[in-house]
Amino acid sequence: MFYHSTAEAIKIITRISEIQADRTAVFPMNFRDDSDVVPKFKKELVEVGSQNEMGKAPQCSWSPVPPFQLRREPVQDLTTNSGFISFDITSRHVEGKRVLDTTVWNLLNFYAYVEYHIKCSRGYIQRRMRKGMDSLAKVFYSFYVHTDEITTSLMIK
Repeated sequence: MFYHSTAEAIKIITRISEIQADRTAVFPMNFRDDSDVVPKFKKELVEVGSQNEMGKAPQCSWSPVPPFQLRREPVQDLTTNSGFISFDITSRHVEGKRVLDTTVWNLLNFYAYVEYHIKCSRGYIQRRMRKGMDSLAKVFYSFYVHTDEITTSLMIK
């Protein structure tokens, strides 16, 4: 287990078989704010990674419990509020300097990617809620004005 920053741990697991060497990058997902925990986002990330169009992308999986490869890691490294996201990295993801650089860059920036999209989703939802509240307020205001006009016209008669 190594730390990209003080709060972001990454575990790289290497399996060597007769055919090829595979690596698995495991990300324990911890968020500072529990309201940032978005299970739907994690589920969609796994589903998108499993589509045929994403054939060259590493296989992605999410689990609420630590993968079996992390059994011997310290408990404090395995405590999360969002589970674990794993990427299976095959030899084609590390062949050649350019491909290797891209893979390493994507893995090191994965936490930032997730946090950015969760914050954007939260902002989008809040914007939609505000817009809905504005529409509702306009309806109530027009009802109030209309009721006031009726009351005024009845008082005049």
